[in-house]
Amino acid sequence: MKEQCLGKIELIYSNILKEVDKTLTNTNDYDSFKEYIVSDNFLNTIKNIQDDDLNNTTYQINRTDLNDKNNIYYEIISKTTYNKFSKQIVAYVKIKNPFQEDSSSENKDNSQDVEDSEEMDLNKFKSSDENIEVSQKEKEKIKNIEDINCSDLVIMFGYKEE
Repeated sequence: MKEQCLGKIELIYSNILKEVDKTLTNTNDYDSFKEYIVSDNFLNTIKNIQDDDLNNTTYQINRTDLNDKNNIYYEIISKTTYNKFSKQIVAYVKIKNPFQEDSSSENKDNSQDVEDSEEMDLNKFKSSDENIEVSQKEKEKIKNIEDINCSDLVIMFGYKEE
């Protein structure tokens, strides 16, 4: 029964890895990555387990909020029953956000709604060298994201048997 519970948890973990890999490919900033990982669409996708032979094993996935800005936590509960016996295992998964939180998004709420016209004019007349530097930074950022292994972002830590 323990193996059946762990087997279901491994299937869910595998789905989480696949979905984090897709999310990493389709997002490019902190907020969009986090929004998708905590969305119902993400949960529904990782719950979609096909062709498993674990008929008498049920599972539940809950997002747990630990007030950690850079990580998202999920609790996976797997329960197997056979005749009058039952076994339940609870496993915990941490998903790291590979992007740095954008401090400018936090400051948007605190800043004034209207900027000085002088500052706006300065932004319009940036030199082309600065624009090249920005695009090079973006290219480096994309390269770094491509180098990320999604198994480094999804960590299963601890489980308990009940």
